[in-house]
Amino acid sequence: MKEIIKNIIAWVLSCEARLVIKKYHPRIVGVTGNVGKTGTKDAIAAVLSKKFVVGKSAKSFNSELGVPLSILGIQNSMSDKWSKPFLWLKNICLGFVPLIWRENYPEWLVLEIGADKPGDILSVSKWLHLNVVVITAIGDIPVHVEFFRTVEELAREKGYLVEAIRPGGDLVLFADDKWSAATADRLKVCAGVLTYGFSKSAMIKASNYRISSAGISFRIDYDGKMVPVKMPGVYGRPNVYAVLAAIAVGASHGVNLIEAVDAVLSYERPPGRFKRLEGINDSIIFDDSYNASPLATDMALQTFSELKASGRKIVALGDMRELGQYSDLAHRDIGRKIAKIADIFVVVGEKSRIAARAAEGAGMKGDNIFCFSDSIQAGEFLKTIISSGDMILVKGSESIRMERVVASIINNPEDVSKLLVRQNKEWLGKS
Repeated sequence: MKEIIKNIIAWVLSCEARLVIKKYHPRIVGVTGNVGKTGTKDAIAAVLSKKFVVGKSAKSFNSELGVPLSILGIQNSMSDKWSKPFLWLKNICLGFVPLIWRENYPEWLVLEIGADKPGDILSVSKWLHLNVVVITAIGDIPVHVEFFRTVEELAREKGYLVEAIRPGGDLVLFADDKWSAATADRLKVCAGVLTYGFSKSAMIKASNYRISSAGISFRIDYDGKMVPVKMPGVYGRPNVYAVLAAIAVGASHGVNLIEAVDAVLSYERPPGRFKRLEGINDSIIFDDSYNASPLATDMALQTFSELKASGRKIVALGDMRELGQYSDLAHRDIGRKIAKIADIFVVVGEKSRIAARAAEGAGMKGDNIFCFSDSIQAGEFLKTIISSGDMILVKGSESIRMERVVASIINNPEDVSKLLVRQNKEWLGKS
């Protein structure tokens, strides 16, 4: 019954969204992939805002319910509390507002579009027609692959969005990922194609990448122009990728390179995406607790390995979930990598114990590996061992709630509600 109600609500909201698009005719960017969708979406919105009135998906509203809500401008939580149907009735009623009263509707919409299961993107692509599609990294073992028979099937699901590009539209692809970069050839799209990345073949290319405790710097090469970029307080190549994708979209719609760089320097990065926070006892936390796939975790570990710590390096890893048949393999691979990077390894959840065993097998001392069943226990333990100069990376899938680890060891707990992910009443009330 719950699934039937959900499908009815999704259908009603999508009908309202279609009517809104028909009334206001906004140009639309669709962002999909398995790593970096939210950061890329936010960067694109910041760049386009230099010339246009822009609306974007709230938080990570990227599902069959979230996409229509974003188009309708509704930011209410997409709770799964179907025992309170009046909340969804309220959202349906709010969906009529832009059809009746609203006049200052955005010229551009930047929408994050995800695929939790087969058919998610296909169903959206049947009614949502896009001016630009951006595909970020997919990776060899993507998140949500548990619900797809193969990685190829998941990549194909992402590709359905490409078929929704309007004539004369643009496809922006991550050149450093084989699944993303192959999309244009596989689907034989009739659209302008722009590629970005560190690869020599990328049309919008990053080079001279540097990272320090102060942030990252790199150079952008595009259309014969070279622009140096410094991003204080921002860490890791994923942020470079988001910038490049945003510049690709902006460049194809009249935002010059200097304006685009200025825009991405000023926008606020979302919480839980490798954010540097001050930890207890003069430690440093890198909070990457929003979610975890093998590729995203690998990127986080790569960034963490590049940073210099005056004390110990501690990795707190929660389970990477929804990986199906790839789960054990992925956790073993991550465990072996952590053994080369961390002085102390704290694991949360049953699957992460596989990573712990792999780390020990790769040479990490068993006395430096600590296993816990939940994130609250792990956070309480870390409070007892963190000392001055320690650097802590916190990573894990959404459902393992690794933000609770960060909340336990952050130096300014009074700011938790502003600094951490999943701090609304709905999430805080979950076990």
